[in-house]
Amino acid sequence: MTIGQRMREKRREKELTLKQLADLTGLSITYLSDVERERTQPSLKTLGVVAQGLGLSTTDLMAGVDALGDATEQALPTGLRELCDDPAWKDHLTEDWQKTLVKLDYRGKRPQTKQEWRDVFISLRHVLAPDEDV
Repeated sequence: MTIGQRMREKRREKELTLKQLADLTGLSITYLSDVERERTQPSLKTLGVVAQGLGLSTTDLMAGVDALGDATEQALPTGLRELCDDPAWKDHLTEDWQKTLVKLDYRGKRPQTKQEWRDVFISLRHVLAPDEDV
């Protein structure tokens, strides 16, 4: 997961718009959008300002950010992490499936709860891997 992806994810978890985050941080909407879209890389000082605006430590904001942009376990959204930890689903949610699901974004939204992630996983698996049992 990249810095921009993580920032967007945490902002959305807090149900903040870019404008609201801009107001909280004193940074411009355009700049925040550019960071989220990975058009620019923020300085460590700016990450601290954003983290504070989100009510997080810089460490918490950066948790799950991988230098290569890959998803790490800490980067999994809460509901997906809960599903992956569930013994009934753990074996079905391979690393490849986790990487696929973590990229899921539909019209700027993604599943939030364990149940929503489970429903999406079942639907995708039915389409992408119909021969696999769930």
